[in-house]
Amino acid sequence: MAIVKTITELKEYFSTDGSFDFKTVLPYVELAEDELKRVLGPEQYNELNDYYESNPTGEDIITELDALLPYAQRPVVYFAFLKGLDTFNVSIV
Repeated sequence: MAIVKTITELKEYFSTDGSFDFKTVLPYVELAEDELKRVLGPEQYNELNDYYESNPTGEDIITELDALLPYAQRPVVYFAFLKGLDTFNVSIV
């Protein structure tokens, strides 16, 4: 279960220089999603995750879950970077 699965989704919410390997962040997404589950609660998280997993692309109808998804994905990406920060070769300027 994950509402952030691709490097493209990571890059949508977090930018780095061209040399950063986003694949190094993906293992931390699951840990970050544990934090989101705690905040949203298991029912809301599971509803959002099920929607993300089954949402057919190209639908014109925007639901409440479409509106919620980016607000849930952004902190997952930030938490994933935070959780893995000590293993990344990162300079914060």
